[in-house]
Amino acid sequence: MHRLISRGYQFWAYVPSMPAAVVFMLIFLLITALHCWRMFKTKTWFCIAFTLGGLFEVIGYLGRCIAHNNTTTMGPYVLTNAFVLLGPTLFAASIYMALGRIIRRVRGEHLSIIRVSRLTKTFVWGDIISFAVQGNSTPLSVLGYAKWGKILVIVGLLIQLISFFIFWLTAIIFSSRIHRKPTTESFQPHIPWKKSLHMLYAVSALILVRSIFRIIEYTLGNDGYPLTHEWTLYIFDSVPMAIVMVVFFIWYPSQINPTSDLDTEGNIPLASSMSQEYLRSGYYVWHYVPSIAASIIFLILFSAVTSFHFWKIFKTKVQFTLPFAIGGLYEFIGYTARAAAHDKTGKLMPYIIQSVFVLLAPTLFAAAVYMVLARIIYSVKGEAYSPIPMRLITKLFVSCDIITFLIQGGGAGLMAKGDQASSGQDIVLAGLALQIVTFVVFLGTAIIFHRRMNQYPTQTSLYEDVPWKTHLNGLYIISAMILVRSIFRIIEYGMGNDGYLLSNEWPNYIFDAVPMLIAMVCFAVWHPSELYPFLVQPRAQPEQTDTVEPKLEA
Repeated sequence: MHRLISRGYQFWAYVPSMPAAVVFMLIFLLITALHCWRMFKTKTWFCIAFTLGGLFEVIGYLGRCIAHNNTTTMGPYVLTNAFVLLGPTLFAASIYMALGRIIRRVRGEHLSIIRVSRLTKTFVWGDIISFAVQGNSTPLSVLGYAKWGKILVIVGLLIQLISFFIFWLTAIIFSSRIHRKPTTESFQPHIPWKKSLHMLYAVSALILVRSIFRIIEYTLGNDGYPLTHEWTLYIFDSVPMAIVMVVFFIWYPSQINPTSDLDTEGNIPLASSMSQEYLRSGYYVWHYVPSIAASIIFLILFSAVTSFHFWKIFKTKVQFTLPFAIGGLYEFIGYTARAAAHDKTGKLMPYIIQSVFVLLAPTLFAAAVYMVLARIIYSVKGEAYSPIPMRLITKLFVSCDIITFLIQGGGAGLMAKGDQASSGQDIVLAGLALQIVTFVVFLGTAIIFHRRMNQYPTQTSLYEDVPWKTHLNGLYIISAMILVRSIFRIIEYGMGNDGYLLSNEWPNYIFDAVPMLIAMVCFAVWHPSELYPFLVQPRAQPEQTDTVEPKLEA
């Protein structure tokens, strides 16, 4: 008999169907593999976001498979909610970029209601905001802020709906104008711009249907019909998104990708037109050619350590460490994009992906680190020694971390706009500064607790098999690594686009990649699962009291 309630919180209103989850996981896995093959074969790199969206769907339905026999554990619930929710925002990013390429391919820039140089950036920027807002809804929900989590989902979906409506309007007006005043290129039979436009209409309509369903689902609440009946998810989300991937694959936009075409101003590849705008505005996408060897080494290392962390989660069922594993996945995606950028320094998309994912990964590491401290305190019955009430530690620091994630995500999005890159860097600086302040307060809390425990140990803390000191020392090392990286990033962005740190590749590896890898290895060595027996089955206390209540010093 499956239980659906854990510690008073009901993750699921039903037992997720194993056959349905497996079928859709395999469907999305197959289509994603086909997209990956086609993207590399045709070198249609702007579709990398679409392929990542398919990977998100695979991970989401893998979470549903796991949840079938784990309805009371948080990890599978977070996996399926976050990844299935966010997959379509990545589909949307490639769809938005396809329209700009269609317009350029037929030389119809003068027929667009939005300047083509701003078209992709405008819609992708809206998509980044939607991604960031929806991405932070699941952590809020599982941390006891379910109401705010639902509000964030609805706001993110509304942003997506508005973006798609304006996108549709732009595409329809362009189509109407070019039919009335066709360009010479629009008559070329080898440019399938009409089929590509019709494909965009179809996939956009399906994503709109799915987004409207999701808004209704979350508006009706936990007791509403959609959230209490599984079939609605498959009919109005899974099936439409699978059709989106199939349609996009059949009418793949590789022929509208202007890789080999020339700009009207001269022999400049149009695929680099956004990068050209960066150069004209004094902003370089890359100041160097990213090292393919270094990128591959670190993507392999992060892949190995991340795989270990996911395996550890499923083996030990210590689900609160899931953000750490997802942070590792972010690092892997970031360095994969960096490797792809080696031969494509004029392409903006690999730069955006590596910048955003590598920048945001440590905020996910931090979320898991914050949650460990409260569990260390509980494992030794040291609630009285914490300068911040134990029940508030996780909520306080993780809430600050979510704010940091949003700020840095927003700043990274602005940095993707050549004319607002400076403002984006300032916003990222603010997010990094908040992260440092939060970590300093967190470390202060941990150090004060540690000092008090050493002065007046509880009886439980004296047991040799309670590894609280080892895990506290591990937290110090991990926190120090994240602080080093955050301080480096502040100096890097503070020095500006022409500063030494942004102009040379080696500082990124020494002060970001290496510290983050060390943090992941340390978290694996001193994994919080060692504390778990003392959390779920507290040791029977001796007859004597722990200690005489001390007069604590600051």
